[in-house]
Amino acid sequence: MAEVYPTLQRYAGFLERDILYSLEDLDKLGISRMAARRMVATGLADNPAHGLYIRSDYEPHILDDHCAVAKRCPEAVFNLFTAAKFHGITQTEPFDLWIGIPHANAPAMGENFLPDLKVLRWLRPDDMETGVVTVEQRGVRLKFTDPARTVVDMWRYSGHNPSLNSRFQRVTDEELLQCIGAYLDRTDGAEAELGDVADKVLKPRTREAFGDFVRNFAGGYSHNRVF
Repeated sequence: MAEVYPTLQRYAGFLERDILYSLEDLDKLGISRMAARRMVATGLADNPAHGLYIRSDYEPHILDDHCAVAKRCPEAVFNLFTAAKFHGITQTEPFDLWIGIPHANAPAMGENFLPDLKVLRWLRPDDMETGVVTVEQRGVRLKFTDPARTVVDMWRYSGHNPSLNSRFQRVTDEELLQCIGAYLDRTDGAEAELGDVADKVLKPRTREAFGDFVRNFAGGYSHNRVF
């Protein structure tokens, strides 16, 4: 170990603080799998998730789990409760991370991967692209549905969607109403962007039902603000 340790210290010096690395990233730096494991064993690096590594002196961040998911599954779009929490438009504290991926894909997370995931499989490119924003953390690009798209999706996976089979319902009435209320608080009651997003991700019949829901809710919301 005494002969190996200086080499491991040199490898650790190749790593930027607070950046998350995959085994492929380490390989490009000339660091083998065995060396990565030894760096963890000697306290020079941490292994926060299967196949991922970071310097042990990193500063913890609230999006660390999200980074681990996005590093292993770059196409993942964080949505529903995860996106709502990120944007501050829900009071629900999601235990799992909610992601959307192309229907044919399977997230390559590896065995014993944490955290737990709730996966929605989307068929259309619009589902993966409309109302999606990107932020960067730990050198990883994280994709989130934006606030308007998040509200549309919360409705889409609630009992208010007439096209949704009940076994696919993920959002309660209380959770939906709280989310759209918080969204309208942020937009000062403006709802136009919700319609723009719905036009791209909802089918015509479903879009009409969503429009009726928003108009009814927004009408009551405006009345309550006045009185």
